[in-house]
Amino acid sequence: MAVLVWPRDELPPRNFRIDPSPRNLRGPASIDGPSQIGASDAGLWVGQFTDIPVHQQHGKQRIELWHAIAGIVEGRLTPIVVPVFVAGRRPLPDGVIDADIDYEVDLPHSDDSYFDDDSGYETGWIEVSLSTSASRRATQVSVTKSLCGEIRSGMRFSVGAVGSVSNPVRLYQVKRIVSQMVSAATFTIWPPLREALSSGARTEWARPHVQMRLASDNEMDLMLQPVGLADPPTINLLEDL
Repeated sequence: MAVLVWPRDELPPRNFRIDPSPRNLRGPASIDGPSQIGASDAGLWVGQFTDIPVHQQHGKQRIELWHAIAGIVEGRLTPIVVPVFVAGRRPLPDGVIDADIDYEVDLPHSDDSYFDDDSGYETGWIEVSLSTSASRRATQVSVTKSLCGEIRSGMRFSVGAVGSVSNPVRLYQVKRIVSQMVSAATFTIWPPLREALSSGARTEWARPHVQMRLASDNEMDLMLQPVGLADPPTINLLEDL
């Protein structure tokens, strides 16, 4: 199975949302009281990218790129790894600001060359790893903060390798801080861990991602005019589980 990574620099959405979608069921109302609500803690992430700049003033290459992506993913068939924009909501170490991360340029080798895919080294602005192993469906994790500021409820991070088939990237949100020191923290998360994690597993707070699929087969349909102008499209996404 192939996995496509959304080109965040070439097709950045003007607006986006990635929200938790709990799975709740309401039972029928009883004679002596209101209906009961049952809940599953699993849930899933739902997302939307709006006003994606696919129009002529940015060059026809973006239209071609859009069509190329549509041809690769084939509707809901192929997973898409999308960025989760978290500027202003990162546990930044002292001396680091969001712009350092969001406008970072990949660093080349010592001879100014890059890797075969034209990428370079990325600076590790935030370094956090699991201090103990955690089982699948665990809702609490403990981490070592090697290079990290204060972790707060509501912050988001991902675990896994971007674009990997065997180690898909998963998104999690901090629910409640159990304990925290300068170099360590324990907190509860949502959703429960999708896979078991070993001690030392790296967590990504600077540039988290999540693996999703298009919500329908026609999400990538693009309305064009004869001159090539396209209204900025919107796509809807569902977590790939």
